[in-house]
Amino acid sequence: MADPMGALRPATVLAAWEEGQTQTAVERALTLLGRALPAERRDEISDLSIGRRDALLLELRARSFGPVAPCVVRCPACE
Repeated sequence: MADPMGALRPATVLAAWEEGQTQTAVERALTLLGRALPAERRDEISDLSIGRRDALLLELRARSFGPVAPCVVRCPACE
């Protein structure tokens, strides 16, 4: 990937969400990366390894929403 990846703007996130409603999880990932890397062709993005694609998705998430991802995990031992 030669082009630097930028953060997604709110309107871009909304458009990707609307487009992704009928897509598979992999297609949604490619849609998001395609919007973040507009100079790259979609077929080049789809040729990435799963690990590289997922790393780019995590980087895109951090650039768009910040480095902290709040979450809650339930302990299976004590609930």
